[in-house]
Amino acid sequence: MHWRIGQLLYERKLDSSHGDGVVKRLSADLKAMYPKMGMSVSNLWNMKRLYVRFHNSDPKLQQAVGVLPWGNINHLITRFGDDDSAILYYAEKIVQKGWSRALLVNAIKLEMHKHQPENNVSNNFSVALPETQAAYANEIFKDSYCMGFLGVTEPLLELELERGKDENPSIGIILCAEKDNVEVELALEGLTKPIGVAEYKLIVPQKELKQLIADEIKTFNQEIADKSS
Repeated sequence: MHWRIGQLLYERKLDSSHGDGVVKRLSADLKAMYPKMGMSVSNLWNMKRLYVRFHNSDPKLQQAVGVLPWGNINHLITRFGDDDSAILYYAEKIVQKGWSRALLVNAIKLEMHKHQPENNVSNNFSVALPETQAAYANEIFKDSYCMGFLGVTEPLLELELERGKDENPSIGIILCAEKDNVEVELALEGLTKPIGVAEYKLIVPQKELKQLIADEIKTFNQEIADKSS
């Protein structure tokens, strides 16, 4: 429906300067007929944008986008414009993993399409997990982890990172101050349990960093006041 309406507006050469009145009347008529189907003026123009954007695209991209929720389609077009590869990546992930709109927005913020996993030698997921689980594990596994979210600002012992006994089984992660991929690949050879090796970074957590900056500003202002008195 969105595609056909967009095609109609495109073929009739209607735009905001030469067809605004027509589209407004069309919107009113469609809303009267289909009150729950989102036939606002802005949505009608978005339907035309959909058709203009994808009517000459590769069939694979058209098919991937065509099964998405309407709001997700508009979000992808707005964010990525003519970037076919980015739109295809997120469209396929939405279908494969059932991403909600919130998950899609977060994934875009993380620019996941720029960090697609390829033969990651920092883990043995491809041989220790079924194919679909290995692919997902590769998506969520990182080569480095910031420990600031735990409030960690100095090196810590492995035992301090162990989780509770009642938690579900998970992928094992070995954290190292530094790692060499060749050495990691050799070390993982022959292991049957899913293990990943990552570097950790010690970064001051945001709350503590804000407090540190505030304290520095306060100290500086006090020094200036003392010199002036």
